[in-house]
Amino acid sequence: FLCASYYRPHFPLTAPERYIRKYKNLRIPLPPQPQDYPHSLHPHDRFIVDDFDLTRFTEDEIRHAHASYYAALDYVDDRIAELLQGLRRAGCLDNTYIIYTSDHGELAGEHGLWWKRSYYEASARVPLIISGPDIQTHSIDNPVELVDLFPTICDFVGIDSPSGIDGESLKPLLEGKPEHRKKQVAHSMLLGGHQKTRFRMVRDNRYKYIDFPDSRSRLFDLEVDRNEVHDTVD
Repeated sequence: FLCASYYRPHFPLTAPERYIRKYKNLRIPLPPQPQDYPHSLHPHDRFIVDDFDLTRFTEDEIRHAHASYYAALDYVDDRIAELLQGLRRAGCLDNTYIIYTSDHGELAGEHGLWWKRSYYEASARVPLIISGPDIQTHSIDNPVELVDLFPTICDFVGIDSPSGIDGESLKPLLEGKPEHRKKQVAHSMLLGGHQKTRFRMVRDNRYKYIDFPDSRSRLFDLEVDRNEVHDTVD
């Protein structure tokens, strides 16, 4: 078992200059800010804006941050390519499962927010790519969780996972047998830190519900509102 952890892309957003040059002069469209920003934000979001002092950043600074973020992504892509090439040269790819994922996302200006600590898809949703022997190329829409990876790895190597854990093997989904999986929802939560940043979120294929300790709940219909701008609780 090998766990290869890459710091990028993460703040501070740094990358070698050759990667920065690729993006710094591009006029990449910025995410739209909510109307009457930041006064119209949900109390949870507004606290993040004030806590991180996000309104002080200029448009030039925001564009530079985007360029640096894309550069950091490119840099990590190249480092992962080197790792895969090394596995190929060693003759390991044919009997190795590779799982690519992250611990959180990056809002990068969506909803007028940056970093994490949020229930929005850009923060709570993470990349997850699994490749290996006998895995056919296809995409899976079912919501899953990172806690599912432990029993999945146990499944790959043919050992029983411990009882009483929250995760459930993803192997049925990888084999095109979603009916063999019991879990139908995914959770995300932040229960530590400041009271105003805490939340509990649950989502299925269509709906996302978020509960807060001291402000109104939120509900998004992701089937018709992928950008999470229409709170149906309102």
